[in-house]
Amino acid sequence: MDRRTCLIGGGLLAAGAATAALGPRPDGRIDVHPPTLPDDLDAWLASTEARYPDLIPGAEKRIVRAPGAGAARRPFSLVYLHGFSASRQETSPLVEDLGAQLGADAFFTRIAGHGRSDAAMGEATLSDWVESGLEAVAIGERLGERTILVGTSTGATLALWLAATGRAPTVAALVLMSPNLGPRDAAAETLLWPWVAKLAPGILGEWHSWTPANPEQARLWKTRYPLAGNSADDAAGGSDTFAGSDRLAYADSGVLLTG
Repeated sequence: MDRRTCLIGGGLLAAGAATAALGPRPDGRIDVHPPTLPDDLDAWLASTEARYPDLIPGAEKRIVRAPGAGAARRPFSLVYLHGFSASRQETSPLVEDLGAQLGADAFFTRIAGHGRSDAAMGEATLSDWVESGLEAVAIGERLGERTILVGTSTGATLALWLAATGRAPTVAALVLMSPNLGPRDAAAETLLWPWVAKLAPGILGEWHSWTPANPEQARLWKTRYPLAGNSADDAAGGSDTFAGSDRLAYADSGVLLTG
């Protein structure tokens, strides 16, 4: 092999390596806007959720008032953040019962892209998820002087991140159930590599699905969602952004972890 051929081959290899290294990857960037809330939260939530004709009944955002609470701001409020592909029903009536015992109103959010059609799961971005969390915290602050954030799985990760980064200034405590602080399979880290999120649907198929345990889970969870789309790309980057920040170690609220 002559010198010219070696140089060309080496140049092609270098160009290929550069293309691979500089390819698209989940970057975890967040671009959000502070929520603006009206006076009548219940009516506003009903009207905003009515915009989605594919909304699954029972998955909508909802405020559950504690007995005798009325419209007055309570000492505490509860905010529930559900897990990826799930809905507010995944732990019901745990938070409702806790609110009744504490005399606290509870807000159950519906994280962007969830509780709707299968395709809607691919439309939401990481920023949309964070905005859902910020809105939930703002509603919690309206309902109570101090807020208890309750989250499951990726919702628990979001709750921890909101508290640790100062985005939930009135948080009194965190209740985190099976928090998603890292992938179970170490190979999942490859989803953060260049091109992997874009190429995965071509290798694994365009959709991911799993078998529900019962009819209610089939109705209220997303057991099928696209691997290609904003949520698919951001799921890996989001987990890395939420759980990978060293600032999570500095959350100074009371934290209850359950596995």
